[in-house]
Amino acid sequence: MASVGFMVCISLERYLVIAKPLWYRYRSKIKTSLMVCAVVWTLALVSFLPLCFNVHYWVEAIIHAVFFFLPLPLFIFFLVGTIKALSAARSVPGEEKRRIVSILVQCC
Repeated sequence: MASVGFMVCISLERYLVIAKPLWYRYRSKIKTSLMVCAVVWTLALVSFLPLCFNVHYWVEAIIHAVFFFLPLPLFIFFLVGTIKALSAARSVPGEEKRRIVSILVQCC
């Protein structure tokens, strides 16, 4: 659960660095990153609690489905936004853009 949460955080950060570099440069703080990490770990631990209390299988399945399928639209949004922002960038050569896009698509 935590790895999925951190993958969403990395996708968001990559999107912000490419799509909104000036905004991200002045708004990113270590304190914010620490808070996000704490939230991701807390959600991962909360999703583990049903296993400890022997709840019904279907309740556990719903919780896991929500935690695994909720990030999917975020991944898609960040990927498409990153590719659009990268294609609009004029300072990056065409060959470099193709290489970056192929790496992005392979990782996802």
